[in-house]
Amino acid sequence: MWFSQTLGILFILNGIGFLGGIGLYLTRYWRRGLYLTAAAYALITIIALFAFQGFSVEAFYRQGSLNPIAVA
Repeated sequence: MWFSQTLGILFILNGIGFLGGIGLYLTRYWRRGLYLTAAAYALITIIALFAFQGFSVEAFYRQGSLNPIAVA
Protein backbone atom coordinates (compact mmCIF):
# COMPACT_ATOMS: atom_id res chain seq x y z
CA MET A 1 0.00 0.00 0.00
CA TRP A 2 1.32 3.44 -0.93
CA PHE A 3 1.87 5.71 2.05
CA SER A 4 2.82 9.36 1.97
CA GLN A 5 5.38 10.08 4.67
CA THR A 6 4.52 13.79 4.54
CA LEU A 7 0.84 13.06 5.10
CA GLY A 8 1.73 10.75 7.99
CA ILE A 9 3.85 13.42 9.69
CA LEU A 10 1.12 16.03 9.23
CA PHE A 11 -1.44 13.57 10.63
CA ILE A 12 0.66 13.03 13.76
CA LEU A 13 1.27 16.76 14.26
CA ASN A 14 -2.42 17.50 13.79
CA GLY A 15 -3.33 14.79 16.30
CA ILE A 16 -0.94 16.31 18.83
CA GLY A 17 -2.60 19.69 18.22
CA PHE A 18 -6.06 18.24 18.83
CA LEU A 19 -4.89 16.47 22.00
CA GLY A 20 -3.35 19.74 23.20
CA GLY A 21 -6.64 21.50 22.54
CA ILE A 22 -8.55 18.87 24.50
CA GLY A 23 -6.05 19.23 27.33
CA LEU A 24 -6.52 23.00 27.33
CA TYR A 25 -10.30 22.60 27.27
CA LEU A 26 -10.17 20.48 30.42
CA THR A 27 -8.20 23.09 32.37
CA ARG A 28 -9.22 26.33 34.00
CA TYR A 29 -7.36 28.26 31.27
CA TRP A 30 -10.07 27.62 28.68
CA ARG A 31 -11.85 30.83 27.73
CA ARG A 32 -14.94 31.43 25.65
CA GLY A 33 -12.92 33.03 22.86
CA LEU A 34 -11.00 29.79 22.32
CA TYR A 35 -14.09 28.13 20.82
CA LEU A 36 -13.55 30.19 17.67
CA THR A 37 -9.87 29.24 17.62
CA ALA A 38 -10.73 25.55 17.97
CA ALA A 39 -13.32 25.77 15.18
CA ALA A 40 -10.80 27.53 12.92
CA TYR A 41 -8.19 24.84 13.68
CA ALA A 42 -10.62 22.08 12.69
CA LEU A 43 -11.64 23.94 9.51
CA ILE A 44 -8.01 24.55 8.51
CA THR A 45 -7.32 20.84 9.06
CA ILE A 46 -10.14 19.85 6.69
CA ILE A 47 -9.11 22.39 4.04
CA ALA A 48 -5.46 21.26 4.31
CA LEU A 49 -6.49 17.64 3.70
CA PHE A 50 -8.27 18.56 0.48
CA ALA A 51 -5.47 20.90 -0.59
CA PHE A 52 -2.95 18.11 -0.09
CA GLN A 53 -5.05 15.23 -1.49
CA GLY A 54 -7.28 16.99 -4.03
CA PHE A 55 -10.68 18.67 -3.92
CA SER A 56 -12.96 15.69 -4.58
CA VAL A 57 -14.08 12.40 -3.11
CA GLU A 58 -10.88 11.00 -4.59
CA ALA A 59 -9.06 12.67 -1.68
CA PHE A 60 -10.08 9.66 0.42
CA TYR A 61 -8.71 7.10 -2.03
CA ARG A 62 -5.17 6.15 -2.98
CA GLN A 63 -4.51 3.83 -5.91
CA GLY A 64 -8.13 2.68 -6.05
CA SER A 65 -8.53 1.75 -2.38
CA LEU A 66 -9.66 3.69 0.65
CA ASN A 67 -6.85 5.62 2.36
CA PRO A 68 -7.34 5.09 6.14
CA ILE A 69 -5.12 8.07 7.06
CA ALA A 70 -7.22 10.45 4.95
CA VAL A 71 -10.46 9.03 6.38
CA ALA A 72 -9.22 9.37 9.96
